[in-house]
Amino acid sequence: MNWNKIDNEQALDEIIQTSYQEPVLLFKHSYRCSISSVALSRMEKAWSQNGIKPFLIDVINQRPISNHIAQFLNITHESPQAILLQNGEAVYNASHLEINYKDLQDAISN
Repeated sequence: MNWNKIDNEQALDEIIQTSYQEPVLLFKHSYRCSISSVALSRMEKAWSQNGIKPFLIDVINQRPISNHIAQFLNITHESPQAILLQNGEAVYNASHLEINYKDLQDAISN
């Protein structure tokens, strides 16, 4: 799995625009949290080439970006957290061990 990085808050606007062409996964991850590591590992193990463009946000080192995502999408910040964007809107949002690859896939189908 090849994670894309988000370097700045303005990149979120580009990512939202990308979601009109293909689904986009925003995965908020804390390298300090064991639950976050488990959720990330599960996602990576289940991942397949599925047409979703994945972005990883390090919530410790990129707190302003993480907060901007929460504010812009009007979704309460959590970590770990998976947010799937399609056509500019969040169609899936889960946190901690509720993050599930199958549910993420099902959200695209709907």
